[in-house]
Amino acid sequence: MLAREQAYFDGAVADIFGYYALQVGLPEARFLGASRIPSRWCVDYDPPADVVADPHWLPFPDNAVDLIVLPHALEFTDDPHQMLREAYR
Repeated sequence: MLAREQAYFDGAVADIFGYYALQVGLPEARFLGASRIPSRWCVDYDPPADVVADPHWLPFPDNAVDLIVLPHALEFTDDPHQMLREAYR
């Protein structure tokens, strides 16, 4: 299952242009690995995330991130609307 998801994300992010990409959750799986975006981070509550923070309140300014992927993040949060609002911000 992980291999199929990895292949999906690899194809989906390969040609997206931008300068900053963010993966929310699942830091063990690097779903931004095939992205050409130079600055890529993973945000989660605990290490091995690159940025340890609450995904409901991202520590980035408005409109600072060009690509956000949320692999299974909405399934495991108690407030999916807040997470989507924060991703939109």
